[in-house]
Amino acid sequence: MKNKLYLIAVLLFCCSLSNCRNPWMEKIVGNLIKDEYDGMVFRIASRSEWEIIVMEKIPTAYEEGARKFYIILTENIGVDGITTPTTTYTFNDGFSNLSNINVTIIGNGHTLSLNDKGNLLKIAGTQTVTIRDITLKGYNSNSYALVFVQGNYADFTMENGSIVTGNTSDGTDNNGGGVFVNSGTFNMNGGTISNNVTGNNGGGVYLTNGLGVFNMNGGTITGNTANGYGGGVYVFNGTFTKNGGTVSGNTANNTSGGKALFVTTFGIVTIGGISYPNGAYYDSIP
Repeated sequence: MKNKLYLIAVLLFCCSLSNCRNPWMEKIVGNLIKDEYDGMVFRIASRSEWEIIVMEKIPTAYEEGARKFYIILTENIGVDGITTPTTTYTFNDGFSNLSNINVTIIGNGHTLSLNDKGNLLKIAGTQTVTIRDITLKGYNSNSYALVFVQGNYADFTMENGSIVTGNTSDGTDNNGGGVFVNSGTFNMNGGTISNNVTGNNGGGVYLTNGLGVFNMNGGTITGNTANGYGGGVYVFNGTFTKNGGTVSGNTANNTSGGKALFVTTFGIVTIGGISYPNGAYYDSIP
């Protein structure tokens, strides 16, 4: 028993020196709950490893009955964008999207970036994807949002330490610089959406299709730009509920564009428990 206590003490001391970047040590000190690791863990350090994990190993494990996965970056990685409009999503077996899977991507402070045009993450159907302690970096001359969510039960969650940044979706018909929610749910519990640009509406987040839900519980949306409306958040058709976090320092270049928020007559917005009028724009929101 004394030996075990000594080992744990040594591990905790080493963890404090290394900023707890080792996921196993994080599990011990409680930064990551142990039960979260009831799934398959993949550690990757290169683009080729990312492709093998996403295109081969996860689909194979899925066929064998596994549904919960962890992708842990050990280095900065650049990957190709997803440009097929309706058929190709991040997690698929080459023929169809994987259903009822739960994927957590842990960066350990590293960056997953786009090498070319396209969505970096494209989440479909009944897929749940969570990012933590990672930077998702976009492409400077893109035609797509950095993260795309589509599917009535699709779920994308940003946790503390996650950053969605540096994407320029510059076409005049392009909406959503950072996160585009076509349907499904986007939960922002922490992290930052910053320095994204769209040639049309929704520099930070674009919400549409009536079935899209954006729950902002924490984090920051700042430094994003829309050439049209909604520098921070644009709600075309969907539900935006803000319980916490900050939306500030964004830009909308259109007159009455709504630097912080633009909501059409189809949108539903609740901020701090108070319903906000639709068909309105806001340069600041609490």
